[in-house]
Amino acid sequence: MEEKQTSVFANYSAMVAIGAVLTLAGFVLGFGAEGAVNVVMVLGMLLVIVGYLRRIARALER
Repeated sequence: MEEKQTSVFANYSAMVAIGAVLTLAGFVLGFGAEGAVNVVMVLGMLLVIVGYLRRIARALER
């Protein structure tokens, strides 16, 4: 039987959505700001990219 993952990022759509929210928040807060806000934006973009890559890898497995 397949084990169910219980982490927040087990669902790829949730991972992409969280990444999109972080990216948007970093973009909105990033006007005239530097440092931590840019890190939030980059983290959000990475979550979106990794979410889509995991979704593609999962589709190729089947």
